[in-house]
Amino acid sequence: MAPVRLNIGEAVGEAVRFWSRSWRHAAGPLGVAALSLIVYSTASIPLLMGAAYGLYVVATLMAQGALFRVAFADRLGVATAAKPAPMAGLQWGPMEGRLAVTLILMAILFAIVIAVGVILLAAITVGLAARGGPVDYTSADSIAKAMGPGGGLIMTLVLLAALIGLAWLSIRLSLALPATAAEGKVRLISTWDLTKGNAWRIFVAYLVISAPVLLVTVVATLVAEGRPDPASSRIWLNAAGSAVAVVFYLPITVGLVSHIYRRLSTPGAAA
Repeated sequence: MAPVRLNIGEAVGEAVRFWSRSWRHAAGPLGVAALSLIVYSTASIPLLMGAAYGLYVVATLMAQGALFRVAFADRLGVATAAKPAPMAGLQWGPMEGRLAVTLILMAILFAIVIAVGVILLAAITVGLAARGGPVDYTSADSIAKAMGPGGGLIMTLVLLAALIGLAWLSIRLSLALPATAAEGKVRLISTWDLTKGNAWRIFVAYLVISAPVLLVTVVATLVAEGRPDPASSRIWLNAAGSAVAVVFYLPITVGLVSHIYRRLSTPGAAA
């Protein structure tokens, strides 16, 4: 059987439509996540910032759980009536626990990959610098000079390759959360093959739905620069923009990955 070819326009359209029919089911945790993000972005007390960020993480997991229940209601046997979910989605159940475990496993995997990358980068740096003889490796300037004029370019290319590699890994594992939600089991590496042949299409779809968030960030920065106190204004405008982005972007993202998972795991199925 030929691999399924993801339609980018269809995926983005389904993601936007999903927001309109799902956000009420996650209004509670989305609101908590937005408020906690504002507090985290504007607070100056470390303890308050830590508590706000922790609340943001928990609320985001609750919101994802509520949204995935809507996305896979047919598979989970959940009745999703037009009215909002109980407690507006403020609940913690097995779904949220599995999503949390999946995210932790993903974080561990990425930490391992990054650690290996840092070791390789350090080895390359030391190797390039050592070509010119003894080097003081405690001094960044000494290392840069020892690497010579071509060393900086090589390091830039290595860093660029590393960023591309991380982005590619993120895309290849982007269906871990919807697979975990739909199948009722923690899924990670097993979703790798689902994205085969569609990685760049998934990447483009992410770029399209992220464009409004990037636009809000740019506008907030430009408005802040015109204020009497640009630094303070930038903090508040970015905080407000981030909060609005959570309310809109998170449901749309869940809608996107849910549609892609359903499309690639069951070819011909509707979202």
